[in-house]
Amino acid sequence: MSKLDFTAGSTKIEGKEWQIDRWTRHKTTTSVLFDENQKFHSFGYPAENFYNDHIGSKDLDMDKWYFFQNIKFEITEKQEHLDDQYMIFDIRNKNRMKTIDVLTNIIRFLKDDLLKTLNQRLRNFDNGVVKWILTVPVIWQTNTVGFFKRAAVQAGIPTDRQTVILEPEAAAFYCEQKDFEILELEDGTKILSTLPLNTKYLVVDLGGGTIDITEHMRENRRANSYQQKALGLKWGGTTVNKCFEEYCSSEFKSDFEELKENHPDDYLYLMENFEHEKIQFTVDKLIKSEYIRVRIPVSLSNNGKDKLFIPSKTVRSFFNTSIDGLVKKLKQLLLSAENGMQTVKTIFVVGGFAESSIVVCELKSEFSQFDIVVPKKPELAVMHGAVLFGFT
Repeated sequence: MSKLDFTAGSTKIEGKEWQIDRWTRHKTTTSVLFDENQKFHSFGYPAENFYNDHIGSKDLDMDKWYFFQNIKFEITEKQEHLDDQYMIFDIRNKNRMKTIDVLTNIIRFLKDDLLKTLNQRLRNFDNGVVKWILTVPVIWQTNTVGFFKRAAVQAGIPTDRQTVILEPEAAAFYCEQKDFEILELEDGTKILSTLPLNTKYLVVDLGGGTIDITEHMRENRRANSYQQKALGLKWGGTTVNKCFEEYCSSEFKSDFEELKENHPDDYLYLMENFEHEKIQFTVDKLIKSEYIRVRIPVSLSNNGKDKLFIPSKTVRSFFNTSIDGLVKKLKQLLLSAENGMQTVKTIFVVGGFAESSIVVCELKSEFSQFDIVVPKKPELAVMHGAVLFGFT
């Protein structure tokens, strides 16, 4: 999206699409792979696929390579000790690299990939005009944000072209503009606005590892006011995946542990298939379908069958921990006088887990007195909000 698009009233935002097996995703993992010389090799799904395909191969000694996953989680966990010399272990806890080098290479890849696309589409494009919006978790400390900004500089993004925004702020900004109405102020400035001024609302970010609940107030037409620190809950979408793994462990016994330990490519295939079914699992399927089918790898096949049939009610039970925990906490926040949230009428639900109609339907049922709003492409709310924020 360009400044010209914004001033013309267009809010079309394009993002990279990532291919994995039979599906296309709007987001990828933060997995990153380096060779034995700590030279960047690949990022995201390609990194996972290459690593899994070559484990145990005679062509490459992957024990000497460096494969990192969930770098954002690692940075968050270690931020008390984080500096430019801090080292992190790869997933096997054998090889170490400087954390800032790992992060720098990820940022550089994403930057170069975007600039390559822009230069292919636009003649004589000036890379220096790009404004880079860096989104950071609300629980990151000041030194961690500074660490992130230094990594961005090392990746080729000058400090004067960087703008940092908290993830809840970006998501809230996107939610406020959900209908994308263009208004023109008296001074001629064009801005986006939908929510009335002085409107208090919640943003519930249903992520993979955590669920973040933040309170916001629309106080002026240019930006939202961030009111309260995020409340992080541990019942994100991966809670459902863990329940599925427990089910597989019960069904396949030691064969499932063998799969995880010695066939990581097949394990990834299984979990991706379940992830697809998890998002597609609806209240309608729960009522009409007795079983849910999940494709399984050959190494785990049961009597030659390539599908695992799970009772629909069992699949629904996988969601219980996450939904019950979220509903309980929301009731405490919204119905307790001491929290001062009685005036909240709107709850925006964003994040990848917000694509699950099971979760959204349960929220609408439990909180029928509130407006539960799921914006288009909720998993991209932070990214789209950051882009829109860049033009304010």
